[in-house]
Amino acid sequence: LGELLRTTCSPDEVCLSDSVPEVGEKYPNRQLEVILRTTVTPQVKLSNGTATIRLEGRAFFFLEGTSIKVGKIPFETIATFFFSTIHDRLTGSMAISKLIFKKDVDFFDLPVDSLNGLRDATKGATLNLLNTLLKKGLPLNKTKDLQISEPLINIVHGAFIIQVNFDLERDFYNKS
Repeated sequence: LGELLRTTCSPDEVCLSDSVPEVGEKYPNRQLEVILRTTVTPQVKLSNGTATIRLEGRAFFFLEGTSIKVGKIPFETIATFFFSTIHDRLTGSMAISKLIFKKDVDFFDLPVDSLNGLRDATKGATLNLLNTLLKKGLPLNKTKDLQISEPLINIVHGAFIIQVNFDLERDFYNKS
């Protein structure tokens, strides 16, 4: 999200001041850092090939490289991840069915209703980032020492099922 957390940018770029001009006016040519903290224990629901996660928390915004806090946005989100294993890679996609900013916002003295553009940009950037990673797939590394191959991960009936092929024969006979 680095580029999106810049406070100002040129007309052909995208940055935070596109959605919230007050940020660029108060802190021009700066970069913000965000720290996310949960306020409620995350809930995860596993069902046939999907994991649905509900998070409530706060996003704290700081000027990069400092301890100067410039804002706080309480949020609630529900995201669903769709997973499958293809050729030793965990692949899938993600959808965000809910992302709301709660009323206790402290972000440049703006009311929560004026942050819809920021919320939509955050949702879009998160979807783009995670779906790009999931489309490429995350490698399920094989280890040559244990001879594990062909890992398979599924989600069924509220549980993860992890299957692998394990070559005991090689390890057993090499020690004889």
